[in-house]
Formats: sequence, C-alpha cells, structure tokens
Amino acid sequence: MVSIASATQNREVVLSDESNSSFEAAKSLTTQKVKQAADVKKLQKLVSSWADIAAERHAKVDSDRSIKSAVWSLSYSVHNLSKVIRDKLKGDTSQLTLYQVKDQGGKVQGVAIAKISSESEKNEILCLATHPLNVAIFPGEQSVKGVGRKLLTEVVKDVFFKNCNNNRLHLQSQMTARKFYEKFGFVLNRKEKIDREKLLVPMLIAYKEMGDLLEKSGLEVEIEINLPTSDDKKWRDQPGKLRRE
Repeated sequence: MVSIASATQNREVVLSDESNSSFEAAKSLTTQKVKQAADVKKLQKLVSSWADIAAERHAKVDSDRSIKSAVWSLSYSVHNLSKVIRDKLKGDTSQLTLYQVKDQGGKVQGVAIAKISSESEKNEILCLATHPLNVAIFPGEQSVKGVGRKLLTEVVKDVFFKNCNNNRLHLQSQMTARKFYEKFGFVLNRKEKIDREKLLVPMLIAYKEMGDLLEKSGLEVEIEINLPTSDDKKWRDQPGKLRRE
C-alpha cells in the first residue's frame, strides 16, 4: 500500500522496505491506536496534506518523459493511496481500527486502517500507507525505513491474538506492492479476481504465517498445529470455522 502501500477502493499498499533493514529500522518506531475523535480529526488533516504532497510529486513525474515507467507507476500508487486513505478517514471509522506509526521525533510516518472481527467476518487491511516522502522517487531522496513493516506487524498481532474464528487477514495490494507483502507471508487469494483495471491483487496471510511474522519481530507466540497455511489449497473458509475439503 508503502516505502508505501498500495491504493484501491478498499485498501492498499506500495512499500519499498527491504526486509532485513526494515526489521532493524522498525525497532526505533512506535505504534499507536487512534481512538479519540479529536485525534482522528488531526489524522484526517495530516493525511490530506500527504495527498497534496503526493499529487505535486506525481505531477512532476508525469511531466517528465525521461522517467521510467516503473517510477511513474510507483508515483501513481503513492498519489492514489494518499487519496484513498484520506477518503477512508472522512467516513465513519467507528467500526475500524486506526493505527499510526511515529518516529523518534514524534512525527507520524505511517497510517493503517483495518477491520478486525472476532466473529466469522473477514479480517481486512483496508489501507496501509507511509508518508509520501518515504517513497524515494527522485535522486538523493532519503526515506524513513521500517514503517510498512511496523504497521503490518501491529495489525497481524491484533488479528493473531484476538482468537478470531477466521484466522486469516486479507488485503488488496496494488501490483507494485505485491512483492512487499509476499516477503511477510502473504499469498495470492485465488478465490478473488485480480482487478486489472485498478491494478489490485487480492492477497491473504493465514494463521501459521502470521505467527512466523510475529516471531521474527521478537514476539513469543504459540501456534496451534493442524491449522492451514496461506498456500494450503485444501482449505477453504466456512462460516465461523475452517474445514478441509
């Protein structure tokens, strides 16, 4: 979505964190849940400023014919994601969990929006994004590393320890962010179609891979045996449970 996340109608990310370096960098970052109405409004204002920054940068990229298509795609993803997360925060967030990541100076560097349920409903990351300037597009730019990993780990932790009946976490990744999510155990969700018009890829991570990610992040977890993994094609979701076909 991320470094930046991808963008979609529901959620997204375009991250360019390197797995090893982001692990160390994430240790210096702190994650907070945003619950108070006043704090949500502050976040709305902040994300609106991100959308303006992303729009200005993409306009610059769009006007330069010498820039490679991969860079254009990344710039477009950042621009689109910033608009998506801004619009999500304008709506009703009472049933959603909002996360923000701050650096050592207290500056917000990333935001995630997730829907987490203890029932049989789908757990889903609706949006995950870092500050637009954390996605290096122009020469000489430097970004804050580890933001995407920090946000992703926090959402996974909440799903994993919530004892959800549906032990999976879903998201819609932009194609430019797919490899980022694959690093952390997400795989293609073959039950949903790729949206080629919006360049969105349905992905999910299962219980075991969530535990692996949390262990790599330094958390002690106990993983129940005989639960499906993300790539176990013999499993399918059922209301309130998982059943082998």
